[in-house]
Amino acid sequence: MPLEARASITRDGESYHLALQLTRNGALSEAHFDSKTCAPLRKAATLVLALAYGDGIEIKADGSDGATETPTAAKAPLPAPAPTTLPVRDEGAGRETERQRAENRRLFAPWVAVTFTSGFIGDSATGAEAGLGWGGRYLSAFGRFSAFLPSKAASSGGVSAELSALSGALGGCAAWPGASVTLQGCLAFEAGTVHAHSNGAVSEGSATAPWFALNPAFALLVPITRPFALRAELGALIPFTAPRFDVTPFGTVYATSRFAPRASLGLSVAL
Repeated sequence: MPLEARASITRDGESYHLALQLTRNGALSEAHFDSKTCAPLRKAATLVLALAYGDGIEIKADGSDGATETPTAAKAPLPAPAPTTLPVRDEGAGRETERQRAENRRLFAPWVAVTFTSGFIGDSATGAEAGLGWGGRYLSAFGRFSAFLPSKAASSGGVSAELSALSGALGGCAAWPGASVTLQGCLAFEAGTVHAHSNGAVSEGSATAPWFALNPAFALLVPITRPFALRAELGALIPFTAPRFDVTPFGTVYATSRFAPRASLGLSVAL
């Protein structure tokens, strides 16, 4: 008996859906398939018709939206096929999996930068930092080492204080990757030392104080050419205690601010 087949393909987001209707002797059966591309759907429809008619069939399109197919020259007609859902191999699935693996794999991203701060060891200070980030596309951790060269912090009664600092930090970031840039929100714990040296006093001296602070920050990664990216960071140093430096008989010459803005600009490499 003749069998009539009608197929329609619709798009749903990034995938395609095939609805295949088979009619014979008034009996209707349906099969449904989903795929990322259209080519596997056509193969699936052909396979269903081949299973229904056996060897020696020819598939012809009737021209109505390119979806209806009419089998001819069937050697041995079979009973109307039951609704069937066959697995469809998506030829793009392998590439998608590779892309997802590339996005989710662990990355190492060392960077070097020039860093600037205000209120840490003076009204303004410049230093250098080197860091290493590691993790996935959305969550990562990092370590950082910073050094600020000696700079004049304050003066009182002809006596000045010259300060320098060394510190290390450990923290984590949550990322919002965009089409061309990546924004990170980070929080780190910083520990180090602040060294002060007095000039102009009757008895010049020096002192070293411990430094502990929280460092919330936002970092922006702008790709330059793979694997290099421009890394800009803006944040603040919030010390647990603010070191104070006293010079006899002048008293406190300089005290570290309890909120010190910090910024850096450098180059990052994704490994």
